[in-house]
Amino acid sequence: MMLVKKVMGAGGFGAESDDYWVVEVSDVRRLGDVLVNSSNDVIAAFEDLQAVAVVSLDKNGVENWQKKYVYSTYDSAGFKWIGVDSSDNIYISTLYDLGLGASRDIALLKTSASTQAVLAQAGISSSSFDSPGKVSVDSSDNIYQALYYNDGTVGTAGLAKYDSSLLLDWIYKFNDGTYVSQFVATAIDSSGYIYAGGYARGAGTYDRRPYLVKVDSSGTVQWSIKTTNTISTVQDNYDYGGIIRGILIDSSGNIYISISSGYSISGNVKNMHVLKLNSSGTVQWHKQFSSTATDPSGPAGTTIDMCITTGGVLVVCWDDGTEFPTSTAIVGLDPSDGSVSWQRTINKKGYSSLHAHPLGGWCFSIADTSSPYGGYISRLPDDGSLTGLWDTLSYDSSSRWVSATGGMIWGASTISAVSDSPTETTPVYSDTATSYTLTKTTDP
Repeated sequence: MMLVKKVMGAGGFGAESDDYWVVEVSDVRRLGDVLVNSSNDVIAAFEDLQAVAVVSLDKNGVENWQKKYVYSTYDSAGFKWIGVDSSDNIYISTLYDLGLGASRDIALLKTSASTQAVLAQAGISSSSFDSPGKVSVDSSDNIYQALYYNDGTVGTAGLAKYDSSLLLDWIYKFNDGTYVSQFVATAIDSSGYIYAGGYARGAGTYDRRPYLVKVDSSGTVQWSIKTTNTISTVQDNYDYGGIIRGILIDSSGNIYISISSGYSISGNVKNMHVLKLNSSGTVQWHKQFSSTATDPSGPAGTTIDMCITTGGVLVVCWDDGTEFPTSTAIVGLDPSDGSVSWQRTINKKGYSSLHAHPLGGWCFSIADTSSPYGGYISRLPDDGSLTGLWDTLSYDSSSRWVSATGGMIWGASTISAVSDSPTETTPVYSDTATSYTLTKTTDP
């Protein structure tokens, strides 16, 4: 794999022009989560064959370090989520196979900038295929991991709390005993309340409803909501259902959630949803983005991520499979009312992630999900003004999505927690040598 830096000349809020850059990542299957630590370093995770890797770049895109961890059997293909604590320790949420084709378990790893070693690791296992989600870290360095596991009867949504040594404190979990539920996203507000989001299934074929819960640090539910619209067709699901993929909390305690359907069916208008709620769960605004492609047959919105920049722009990205060439959509919104400031398209479809940079602009990662594998890590300006070719990557202002006011209706959820418990496990990840190189270039 090779990292190639391109310095991009563009202005923006709170940053010098040469602080915006693109780093090309070759020969990785999926680029994962991206974030910024207290030292203003950009950290990105990715899947490298059957391993998980992380790389750190400084604010100018220059490499600080790289790490790679392998499991004794198989590390499964999939997105890697990361979080950092107050000491800049790094937590990686991933999954691994117990053997090729066997059940998959959830892993949580801890490392730091000062060591190559795995400092701690923990896991969750059940009777079938489990799935990890995003992680968040509170002011006391407790770690919260969204997850899904199978209790032997039905799939269960879970939110696990660990201390900084990765000792399990509790798991909040729910299903209704009949239908699958799952948590994908989590976030923490300035008062220490934790939010988890995903979906809860209903009786209908397409009845998959966004579900959001707010709990305190002891796991006690403060409130929970889900959509109450009638969902009887796949178009209903695109319009009123789906999965909460991302949660973002601003400095005033407002909650932003991003939602997409889990379905890939041609002949329907695909919708992405971004909503702003207050701390009590009341919707303030709802922006719906509808596909304009003539044959939207591919999956869209497998990942949706959000950040709010220091300049006050709500940036949202999602993978766009509605036409070829497949691409990723990025929009800039006003957080106060959801009005659209700009829209961009990148000619790569893959998992993508966003994080605001404290010194200005926003950091972005994206990768192809098919051969030839590869991806990009970048720091971009608030106005999304970077255009032109990033080597083989095209970044322009074309629009494939039309925005409108969404029509979801939300109400209190009656789903209660379940009493079953998955099994705690200890994965066996170990560090291994890396051979990634960084080559710096500039645009002509």
